[in-house]
Amino acid sequence: MKAVLGKVMAVVERLADADQGRGVNELARELGLAPSNVHRILRALLALGYVEQEARLRTYSLTPRLFELGMAVGGRMDLQSLARPELEMLSVSTREDVALVLLDQKDIVCIDHIPGRHMSRSHSILGQRMPAFCTSAGRCLLSFRADGKTVLRTSERTAYTERTLTDLSSLMSQLNLVRRNGYAVAVEEWHQRVSSVSTPVVDSSGTAVAALSVFGKSERVRSRLRNYAALLLAASDAVSQRLRGGLPLRPVVAERVAGREA
Repeated sequence: MKAVLGKVMAVVERLADADQGRGVNELARELGLAPSNVHRILRALLALGYVEQEARLRTYSLTPRLFELGMAVGGRMDLQSLARPELEMLSVSTREDVALVLLDQKDIVCIDHIPGRHMSRSHSILGQRMPAFCTSAGRCLLSFRADGKTVLRTSERTAYTERTLTDLSSLMSQLNLVRRNGYAVAVEEWHQRVSSVSTPVVDSSGTAVAALSVFGKSERVRSRLRNYAALLLAASDAVSQRLRGGLPLRPVVAERVAGREA
């Protein structure tokens, strides 16, 4: 049993270290294991929801489930607690709605929210699900994940407003732009008259595990989105460092994060 668990954990840890998906033969070669053993381990992890498969490339990568387990251990790494001080700072600085968002398959879910001070009707409330492809938080999460473009490609890209961007090629370009800039903007794509800007919270591999977002009525916030982006970049960087226990990004990915991609 110990030997089997050791192999399972070796596969999990190798996937965690990888900056992109890994195939069966690639993992077997890197770990010195038989391809048949690696394949059985991956299929079991896939069935349990701990890994996901990119069918076209025949590669596997970890899902957020291990992260969620880690967050639950003793409450020591609760993401909401880590991000709450920055959300409060953003709320005071912008006076707009602010949110902490996670990716769940092809949707985003708001797990913390501070309403804005303008008493406007909020389009992102606690627990609400929204499509990732047309929201700034969703684009941040997709841009800084190895499977992001696959998720985008397989999403049902419904036009929710006349401004919703649904063309796949244009959306792919948007993801590349987000990686260069370090933040995403969405203007009236999910709800009319509502605009938003978001930045990613990244782990030590440079993978986005959450996003911070500021949003409000377009007539009030649209001209301020780039200013809010600067505040969000500082806030998400602070949360990311807390998440990593103060450790820096791994050198192999550091230059690709927060707008420093070549």
